[in-house]
Amino acid sequence: MVTYPDSTRSRKALSSLDFLAVQDCFLTETASLAHVVLPAVTFAEKEGTYTSVDRRVQRVRPVLNPTGEARSDLWIFQALAGEMGVDLGEPPPRP
Repeated sequence: MVTYPDSTRSRKALSSLDFLAVQDCFLTETASLAHVVLPAVTFAEKEGTYTSVDRRVQRVRPVLNPTGEARSDLWIFQALAGEMGVDLGEPPPRP
């Protein structure tokens, strides 16, 4: 929210929601407004690929194990889908 051009308007809009869920690795200003914060891992704990604006694909591997309750994006999405009755397979075990 800090980087939005009109953060006052954004804060007002987010504060007026009946329910706000945020997935983040830090308790950001936006996350502090959320009813639920899904603890995501940092870039140093992720495995996957990133595609840059010049279309280069870079593979990343974790250099740290996730701390606390942090989970990978895939784990979070699979767990949410499972709670909604959609079978995407079991979330992978934590390292």
